[in-house]
Amino acid sequence: GLYDISEIIKLLNTAGETSQYQDDDGWVNAATAGNYIKRARPDFELRTFGFLKLSDLISEYPKLYETKKDSTGKVTIFSYKLKK
Repeated sequence: GLYDISEIIKLLNTAGETSQYQDDDGWVNAATAGNYIKRARPDFELRTFGFLKLSDLISEYPKLYETKKDSTGKVTIFSYKLKK
C-alpha cells in the first residue's frame, strides 16, 4: 500500500487535534504522534519520504505547525502544535 505525505500530514493533524495527545497548552510530543501514526499505518517508514526523524518532517511544514524543543538533560523533546 503506497501512500503519500498528505496522509501523514492528515495523521499529524488528527493527533494535533486530539486532546489525549496534547499537553495543557495544546502541544503534541512528536514521539507520541509517531506512535499514533505507526498504529494507524503500520507500514509507515519515514525514510520513504527522506526523513530520519518525524521532527524533521514536521519542521518542513512551518505553515502548518508551530514547533518547539525542550531539552531536559540529554533528552530533547520535540513538540508541535497546529497553526490556527
